[in-house]
Amino acid sequence: GGGDVVDGAPAEFEFEGQAPGLHTLRFHHPYYEAFARCVRVPAGRVEELGDVPVGPRAIIRGTVLDARGRPVTATIRWAARSALRGPGDIPRMMTSTPGGQFELTSVPRGLVQFHVQAPEHALLGKTIDASSGLVEGLVLQLEEGVPVVLRCTGDVLGRQLTIADESGVPLTTTTLGDYAITSRLAAGRYQVWCGVAERVDAIQELVV
Repeated sequence: GGGDVVDGAPAEFEFEGQAPGLHTLRFHHPYYEAFARCVRVPAGRVEELGDVPVGPRAIIRGTVLDARGRPVTATIRWAARSALRGPGDIPRMMTSTPGGQFELTSVPRGLVQFHVQAPEHALLGKTIDASSGLVEGLVLQLEEGVPVVLRCTGDVLGRQLTIADESGVPLTTTTLGDYAITSRLAAGRYQVWCGVAERVDAIQELVV
């Protein structure tokens, strides 16, 4: 999407005139990891982010397969595993895999969380160790999974619902409205978080 761009930014910089609400801060550099960070801008004051660490980049090459083992066009979102803690931390760096093949040249060097999704398949969450700086021949095979429908009652409308894996890594998040939330998940245990904005007020277990 659009937004302010600071080209050749110094070590310290400031974005002015941003409307209150949720924004995404993206960083790109030819020799460092690319990342996208969710930032909530408060009304009437400056949001100080402090130091934002940026590490060296890694390269990951691989293939995405469908449930029958055939290369499939999918969407991959990724982020440093350590950055995923709450509903606002859903991975925002994204690429597609035409013909199933992909090459990511600016992922974090370390543990990287992949979220992979294709039509009629379950969302795949997988942690990749890219600490060597180069991962080649990675194969990510999707499962068909099963449809999951979550229905909300009137007292939670407008709140944030997040589905996380068993270890607490957020997979998908949405604002609750007067409608059913449909997803497709592989068999396993999940966590369902409910709260306001990035705050989690309740956690329930979901078994698929």
